[in-house]
Amino acid sequence: MAGPVDELLPVAAGGLGIAVLSVLGTHTMKGRFGTDRRGCGIEGAVFGIWTNLLLSAFKVWAGLVSGSFAVLADAIHSLSDVLTSAVVVAGIHVSGREPDRDHPLGHGDAEPIAGLIVSILLVVVGVEFARTAVERLLKPDIPQVTVVAIAATLVALAYKWWVTLWVKDVVEKVHSPALKADAEHHASDVLSSVVVLVGVTGSYIGYPRLDWAAGLIVSAWVCWVGFSVGRSNIRMLMGTVEDPTVRQRIKDLALAEDDVKNVHRVLIHYTGLEFSVTLHLRFKRDMLLSEAHEIARRIEDTILDDCAECKYVTVHMDPAR
Repeated sequence: MAGPVDELLPVAAGGLGIAVLSVLGTHTMKGRFGTDRRGCGIEGAVFGIWTNLLLSAFKVWAGLVSGSFAVLADAIHSLSDVLTSAVVVAGIHVSGREPDRDHPLGHGDAEPIAGLIVSILLVVVGVEFARTAVERLLKPDIPQVTVVAIAATLVALAYKWWVTLWVKDVVEKVHSPALKADAEHHASDVLSSVVVLVGVTGSYIGYPRLDWAAGLIVSAWVCWVGFSVGRSNIRMLMGTVEDPTVRQRIKDLALAEDDVKNVHRVLIHYTGLEFSVTLHLRFKRDMLLSEAHEIARRIEDTILDDCAECKYVTVHMDPAR
């Protein structure tokens, strides 16, 4: 009969294997998709697909060997990351297309749409596993899990923490809403692994229902992350200006011109991460149109130079009252 040490050897080997394959994957993908914002974003999402394939396979094995539902639920959580990361890749790819006749402001909304799809998938997965956990908790006999569940969860926790930090570092560089949603999904894996660790440890020491309770908590957490990510991306699709200082900054840049008497109706429209601005300026009544036009052109250039996320500026010139 295999002892605890014999049971843990495959876990250690599996953990070492996915770590080595992840590092190799990181070096293989480095710069493969380009070094611009779009390329880095795709690289981050593809890295998420690769690492989650490795991690989900490891968790499925550990869940089946140990008899832990919580570990299996966590495995499906990781497997859903593969699908959501694939959606992110598609969203970033589409958003990088140049403007065309049907999309004069570009395709930037593809990223928050991808993020919204990610959130829906998260909620669906969470609800399904919550239902299964509740059904199992109501049954009278629940077997205890083996030590493999504890060891595998510790390995998964450390590994996922590293993956989350890696992807969040990419998000800081590229500011992609779709990749940010994907990073939140990675972070939820870290927290879910903590819950799973509590559940499988409790089950191992004689409280088997804790394993299924942990699975239920993980499912609820997945639903909450999906809801939060969805709300954030819906706000972006609705054109919500998250930073109230943006509008004031644009006004200040326009009022820096001495001949501008008033700035009003500053309209900001987001397309993905980038936005276009329309603003109305009042000039002196006796100013020549050519002079007003030159000032308006300078203001447009100033706003474009100062606001990296601003793609288009339209200035309407009105006479002072």
